[in-house]
Amino acid sequence: MAELLGQQLVIENRGGAAGNIGLEAAAKSDPDGYTIFLGNIGTIAINAAVFRSSASRPQSDLIAVTEVVDVAGRADREQ
Repeated sequence: MAELLGQQLVIENRGGAAGNIGLEAAAKSDPDGYTIFLGNIGTIAINAAVFRSSASRPQSDLIAVTEVVDVAGRADREQ
């Protein structure tokens, strides 16, 4: 990936608190286009309802770029 981008790439895994630690780090980073947050449905959608005291809100603090994966539901597998 670094060769493709022409610059160094650093992956910083910040686990814990159901993804909220990494989410908050990404939300507080400089909005310079160099930080990407990869989260799942729990971190991005569900945690906002479960952890009301969270300092970050993905819907307003982040900008969605793309969907990485789509897991087919049971109805999709039966077709």
